[in-house]
Amino acid sequence: MTVVLYTEQQFSDITRSPSWAAAQYNGRLPIPVRGALRKPAELERVLFLEFTHALVSAMAPRGVPTWLNEGLAVVFEPKGRAWSRKALDAASARIPLGKLAGSFKGFSDEDATTAYAQSADAVARMIDLAGEWSVVALLQDITRRRPFAEAFGEQMLIPWAEFSGQDAAAAVAAQ
Repeated sequence: MTVVLYTEQQFSDITRSPSWAAAQYNGRLPIPVRGALRKPAELERVLFLEFTHALVSAMAPRGVPTWLNEGLAVVFEPKGRAWSRKALDAASARIPLGKLAGSFKGFSDEDATTAYAQSADAVARMIDLAGEWSVVALLQDITRRRPFAEAFGEQMLIPWAEFSGQDAAAAVAAQ
């Protein structure tokens, strides 16, 4: 895997990513350094996150909902689960999980934080329900172009509508 370190300005100019983006995996790994020598833990966090994206991409090159991809990345970064719980506790509103299937690029800083935290929370619930291997099996089903809701229900042992409805209920309760 190729990792390219940039200044923040270079990263912004080259990737055209939103200000809240920490990196952007696209087959190569461009990373804004952001004082990595002063904050090695932040660089480690970003590398864990982006390496997870690379693994997901290798397993399922297309069709993975953004919330699943980002949620896996956050869950497997150092202290990711704790961060997501804290971010959800501080969130003023929630976004229905079904609306997190596409890109997060147009989100404000606050909505992006909520989207990443909700994504991590959903993946953590999936792992707690059915285990990490079931998530791997779901990614394999996505690669085989199996309908997501069908694959989700079989691998997670809960219907997609029920699982995503739990998230929707949390979204309504938070408002």
